[in-house]
Amino acid sequence: SIDSVFALNSAQIKQEITDMFYKKVQSDYPFLKKESISISFLDENAFVIQTGSTHYQFSFPTPSDLIGNTILPIYYHDSSGKTKQKKWVKTKTQAVHPFVKSIQTITVGEALSSQNLRLSDTNLDEVSPYSLRSLEKAKRYESRTRIGPNTIITHLMLRPIPIIRRGQPIVLLIQKGALELKIKAKALEDAQLKDSIRVQTTLNSRKIMKGTVINENLVQISMPH
Repeated sequence: SIDSVFALNSAQIKQEITDMFYKKVQSDYPFLKKESISISFLDENAFVIQTGSTHYQFSFPTPSDLIGNTILPIYYHDSSGKTKQKKWVKTKTQAVHPFVKSIQTITVGEALSSQNLRLSDTNLDEVSPYSLRSLEKAKRYESRTRIGPNTIITHLMLRPIPIIRRGQPIVLLIQKGALELKIKAKALEDAQLKDSIRVQTTLNSRKIMKGTVINENLVQISMPH
């Protein structure tokens, strides 16, 4: 908020409010550089001062997001504190930053990589809070759904790449107290580290059991004493 007292000068008011916009946008989006932010005032009449005004008051509501079009009040007061004018500061604020986009169609279960992703300068008003800004982070995931070409990638479209895949041969470690037994088995579903997963033994019984993923080849079952 600004409540400035001086011989009012239109250019100075506009500059102060411009600085406020830059500061607020960079506070809301710390990854932005100032040179990537564009602030346009759509009505210069907001800075035309009525005779007798000695100070003005301008602030941002909380919470607020300045990206896009905004209309905010500015109050001009006389020396007694009486409001002489209420005007509207109309702005269009844009910001550009690299975000992760698909190069081509990505199918369900396909791992993300430099072959199907790229970084593309994108206006912030086209993205969501879930949009990815890092290619390296994106490579930790695979697609949860079909993604069309030139699509901004969000976390909601992705899932972590499983360390065990359905149908993969694994070792099943069965523990009961100090006793341990290792047998060959097959994963019946995809799973992450520490997930609970169904497996099927490759013995004649082909028994289905449930254990915990220890690493990319090992599933553990702890039996009660």
